[in-house]
Parts: sequence; C-alpha cells; structure tokens
Amino acid sequence: MRGVLILLCACATACSDAPPKRGGPGGMPGLGGAGGAAGVGGAGDAGVAGASDVPPRRPDPVGAYRTIEDVYAGPAGIYRGCGPNGGVCHNGREYPDLRTLGAVLEHIDKPCNQKRDAPREVHDLCERAGDLLRSDEASSELGFVEPVDAQEEVPRRYRIRVRDPLRGDVAAAIWRITRPVAGQEVELWSLSAAGAQVVLDPADASGQSLLVQLPPAPVPSDMDPEPYDIGAESSRALAGAGQHADPTAIQLGDPNRNGTFGASLGGRLIKPGQPAQSYLLKRLTDPGAGPLMPRANCCYWTKDSLRAIYCWIAGLRPDASNALDPIDYAACPDGPLERVRYPEPGPQCETSGLCPVEAEGVALPDQPTFDNLYRNVFLQSCSGTFCHVDRGVANLDMRSAETAYRDLRARVVPGDPMGSRLYQRIEPSLCLAPACSTMPLDRPVLAAEARDLVARWIQLGAMR
Repeated sequence: MRGVLILLCACATACSDAPPKRGGPGGMPGLGGAGGAAGVGGAGDAGVAGASDVPPRRPDPVGAYRTIEDVYAGPAGIYRGCGPNGGVCHNGREYPDLRTLGAVLEHIDKPCNQKRDAPREVHDLCERAGDLLRSDEASSELGFVEPVDAQEEVPRRYRIRVRDPLRGDVAAAIWRITRPVAGQEVELWSLSAAGAQVVLDPADASGQSLLVQLPPAPVPSDMDPEPYDIGAESSRALAGAGQHADPTAIQLGDPNRNGTFGASLGGRLIKPGQPAQSYLLKRLTDPGAGPLMPRANCCYWTKDSLRAIYCWIAGLRPDASNALDPIDYAACPDGPLERVRYPEPGPQCETSGLCPVEAEGVALPDQPTFDNLYRNVFLQSCSGTFCHVDRGVANLDMRSAETAYRDLRARVVPGDPMGSRLYQRIEPSLCLAPACSTMPLDRPVLAAEARDLVARWIQLGAMR
C-alpha cells in the first residue's frame, strides 16, 4: 500500500538549447516518449479569486504556435518551460513525463494524480470511483476513511464516510468492501468476517458515516506465542485506503474529503475537447489545484503558450486522431480563464521575482491553519529544486504537508512567534545578523499578510 511520494517540481532555470527530436524511450510509434505514472498537484477545485466570468480575449498566436509541435519545441514552450534538466523536472522523474512530444501525446485521455500517496492531496478531477461498502441489503460508494484513534500505533477504531445514506439495522448487517470488475463484484475485505463491529456514527444524522471497531490484539500463549492479529491486518487495509499508486488498495471516491465524488466530473490529464476538465490546464491556471506551473522555468512560458495549448486541447477529437494537425484557433472558444503573472522575457527575467509563477488578485485565505499555510505559502515559495526538498537544504523537506510539518515544527516555539526560528527567518526586522538570510532566499520577502498568518499560526500553538 505504499505509494511513491511525489515531489512538486520546481524546474531549474538552466535549459538545453533545443528540445529532443520526436524519438525517445517508449511512447507512440515514431514519436517516442515514456509515459509517467505519478501525480502532481493537490486537492480541491478553487477558482482564481477576482477573475471575471469572461476572460479577456488575446490575439491568437497563429504564427508562433501553428501546431502542438510548435507549442512543444518553441522558445517559450513545453520543453523549455517544463521538460529539461536531465530528470529534474518533467523529464522522466515527474508526472506527466514531458521529455518528448510523444510523451505529451501519450497523456491524452489518461488519468491524473496516479501516484499520489497522500489521498487528501488528490484533485477532484483526478479522483477515482470509490470501492463499495456493501451488505446484503445496502451498498454505497466509499468516500473516505479516517482513524478515530489516530494517535495509536495500530488504530482499532475507524470512521467511514460513504456517498449515500445507509439505513436499517447497520449493526446486524454483514459488511464487506467490494469492487466491480468486468461485470462482477470482487470482495476486497470483509469487515464482519474480521470481527469488526459496525454502527452508524451518532454524531452524523445524515446516515453517511459509520464507526468501525476492530477486534483487539489477541493474547499470546505458550501454544501460540505470536497469534495472528486480524484486527491489525484490517487496520492496515483501512489505513492504506485511497493510494492511487497501489491498485490493490481500497479506493476512495472522495479522498480529499471536500464532498465531491470527483470521478463523476470526467476529468483527465488532457481531456480531448474539454480544456476545463483537463488537469494539465488546471495546473497552469488555477492556484487552487496546486502550485502554478512552471515552477522555475517561467521565463520560457507565456500567455501565448497558454492560449495555444488551450486551443489545442479544445480542438482535439475524442480519439485524438488530429493531435498533430494545425491548431484551429478560429473555432477555439475564449479562454482559458486565468489571472496569472509571468515575468517579461529578457535579461532581467530570471531575477524578476516572478518565478514560481504567481496568480494576480488572489487573496491569501485568512485561516491560521497549517494546511492553509502549506498550500498557499510554504509550497508556493519554499519548495522546489535547490530549495527545501529531500532535506537537502537546511534539513527541511517541503515535499508534502506531513514532512513539512515535521521539519517546521522543530523550528517553532508554540505561542511565541518572536522566539521561533521559522518566523525569525521570514521576518526582515528579526533577521538582521550578518549570518541571517531572509527566506525565501534570493527572492522577495513574503508578503506581510503571509508573515502575519505564520505568526498567528505559531501564536495559536502551531497545531497540525
């Protein structure tokens, strides 16, 4: 049930002079390119604050980007913006693999977030259909699973949230988790056979939440010094639910717990004819889907590039048979809806302070919670290549909310922002010693509202 931890890539700005030719490992015949298997990005489907309902119309880049090959290989295109640097970015290491044009084409109509090992970070467009919680009289799609006693080494009590209310005598029913496969239902786990007690959660009047009490650990004896612990085995199965990278894991329909069962949205990494349902476009335009891309090579990506890839997706036939044809700008609707700031190309581009890409007019949510800080402050400004990844810099790993909290918590004195190393390093008025460098390094200091939010989080106890 172990997935592969996904690094949200911050591409190094050094690029090769030209993209590779169509050849490459694997991929479509004659085009090359290896498909990927991991996911990028986070949960939710937040829009860009302040954006109007009708996006401003830009002149179509007909001359610069006639086909997707131009979008890929152009001086401000997919390869230069996202795919170089010998495996650092979307070049074999990250999903989607963008090292060749063939790899890009392989991702048409493919699912996204495929190796997310943190279910709560799965985007709505990337959610799968959940497995079923079934008895002889009722069934409902699994939404999410959470331990009630999470502090225990082996949790024995879980809460299961399902899509539709479950009525009747829940406690007397025989409960199992199943998955439809080729017209049949395959049993993945039998809660009742494992000795679990299942009841409706009295705190939830909707009938959509159940409490599952697993059996306690068996007592060793001289005859059986290491008895089989079915409760612990059941706990591992429930704790590993929602791992996209593990097809044997129990799958959840609402792993990010926002109430949307995303499989019904029909999202894909690149959805032919549907830019709004294409997760690739979300990552380029919507800060609610995760850090805006490209993360560092934004000197090699422009609004014209964005318009071109939007119109390419909008014009794709369902079978993508026209993927290499000229982009039909005349039939392309207005879009994409975005408020993204890119740096101006030129000698000062790299030092403009606009990499990673920023969204214009997006207010920082005011909640002093770690999840808000991680998604909207730390992940946007502190993670990425040459920054806080893999504990390679300052022994601080920002790849996931879990690792970030673990490492940042050691730099915090709960209730005392002024005495916390974290706050001292982001507040210029406190970072005055010659050996102190204000973070983020070599970039503009965090906005006052972001620094204030960090201080409030620390003041309230720096809770997870």
